[in-house]
Amino acid sequence: MLLPGSEPGEARIDVASSRLTVRLGAEGQVSVGWNGALDEPSWGLAPAEPSAPRPPMSSREVAGGVLLRGSGISVLVRHDGGLEYRDSADRLRRVDEPVVWGEDGAWSMRTAIPPGAGVHGLGGRAVWDLRGGTYRCWNSDPGGSWLPGDDPLYVTTPAYLCLDDAGAAHCFIDNTFDGE
Repeated sequence: MLLPGSEPGEARIDVASSRLTVRLGAEGQVSVGWNGALDEPSWGLAPAEPSAPRPPMSSREVAGGVLLRGSGISVLVRHDGGLEYRDSADRLRRVDEPVVWGEDGAWSMRTAIPPGAGVHGLGGRAVWDLRGGTYRCWNSDPGGSWLPGDDPLYVTTPAYLCLDDAGAAHCFIDNTFDGE
């Protein structure tokens, strides 16, 4: 069910037993948070100009869920809680499967990226293309010896970049907890 956002450029959607908040930022930027987990401002991102208005967002219910459109991006919030992101040319850029909640409040999410895209980031890794892997996001010291495939190396960063012929998509996971 689509609910009004508390400010322009924001929508809230009830999905199963969770509430999703979607906020648009600059051209093509979108932030999502489940069950209130979307601080404003994020401590992990540089603050926006205080006078900068949020870009307009249109929203409507469609057969598959709720479609949100903004400047340079659209997000389909599926009835099952999955998210589909499309760019301004309506190319599918990313698909998030529904969030799975654990009894202790922990969550997990799986993301599909465009076929053929390279995936890079997550801080110091002993691998160049992260595609198809599972990686720990927790800083640890491997003891001074690094081998191909070691994970993690000393510095982790919860951000990655997907690159393909259609362009680039950047994902920042605003989370300070031990994760994989």
